[in-house]
Amino acid sequence: ASGWYMKSVGGGGGAAGAAPKSTPADVAAGLKEGTVVLNSCGGAIPLVAGVCLAAQAAFHLPCNVNVYLTAPGRKTSAPPHTDKQDVLVMQTQGRKHWRVFCPPDPIQNPRKDPYQRGKGKDRLELSELQETPGALLLDVVLTPGMVLYVPAGFPHTTDTVHVAVDGDPAGEGEVHPDLANASVHLTLGVDTHIWGLNYAFARTAALQRARVAPTLANPNALPADKFLALHDTLPLGFLSPARPAAAATLAALLLEHDRPAMLSLLEKLGHAPGSNPATAASALSDLLDLETTIDVLDRHRHRLQTLLAQLYTDCVLGVGGAGDANASVFRVRKAMAAIDEAHEAMLGWARGGEVPAELREGVAAEEGVAAPIKGGFGMRTAVAAKKGAKKGKKGKK
Repeated sequence: ASGWYMKSVGGGGGAAGAAPKSTPADVAAGLKEGTVVLNSCGGAIPLVAGVCLAAQAAFHLPCNVNVYLTAPGRKTSAPPHTDKQDVLVMQTQGRKHWRVFCPPDPIQNPRKDPYQRGKGKDRLELSELQETPGALLLDVVLTPGMVLYVPAGFPHTTDTVHVAVDGDPAGEGEVHPDLANASVHLTLGVDTHIWGLNYAFARTAALQRARVAPTLANPNALPADKFLALHDTLPLGFLSPARPAAAATLAALLLEHDRPAMLSLLEKLGHAPGSNPATAASALSDLLDLETTIDVLDRHRHRLQTLLAQLYTDCVLGVGGAGDANASVFRVRKAMAAIDEAHEAMLGWARGGEVPAELREGVAAEEGVAAPIKGGFGMRTAVAAKKGAKKGKKGKK
């Protein structure tokens, strides 16, 4: 058994080096087999790029849009699955039936990623989702102009069975693969988990930079409430009013899930937080320089958002050749390569490397980010600073 798989539609292309192309005939043929998905099309379709720019301006977070087309009468448009993104679904043509479920408790399947259920080799059965009474949260048919919000990790499935075609409902198995009657919707993904903009990644980065092995080896084995708290989005972008509490929250999560290692670290370095949780969290935050951890991830968010905004703006303005499919595809490839490079640089920092040069520059003041970063970070820097301060006091005697 397997979950949701995708394959290319059309894209035969022409001369060597030319961009792959999908024609309306390719899309119509694809509708006979299942749902046709135009992935990350904000870099190639100007109107969609405009949606991406507006979303980023509103959320101050990396955003992306996919377009989905499904013929009426499709029993399963998307099988039950979960996503890493928080999404806003915007129905623009036709109708689609959505069912959204409460996330199953991760502890029931600790080997499976709760944000990737129902994909690849993992098959997520409806029966598994329906085991808990009240698990079905929403059962609705979207029509043009309707918007649906689905948080990351919430299982959902879609179909177009019994959706009317020319006034007559399409029964199960009666697929009408014509573009005029297809269901079309845009899925706007607000990407935080993908880019490490959550407490779970911040915890991993703090542990790696401190060279401390995690006590909690598999977060997927946590009960649902604790898993969700650990994977909560960092208060960045439009959530930044809560930013001042981020380091303390991260410290509390480290003490909760890696308590023996954290208390041992504090004791080895001469800290005696006692039994007061707030005192221990404050000492740990200072020791591991968790404010800087949050700050670097915020700068990473801003860097990604800037790279994506440039891609979308170039698409809107037709930079590289308006209407030129080759220019569009190669522009997207170049931008995605830069985004991947930026993310890899951040991952290198999280593993204990230096702060990437691109993240040392200051960010706009209205986004609540501090002045340019000039030095390295992490526990070792914090400890050195504390030792230096002690020496300075001795020198005054």
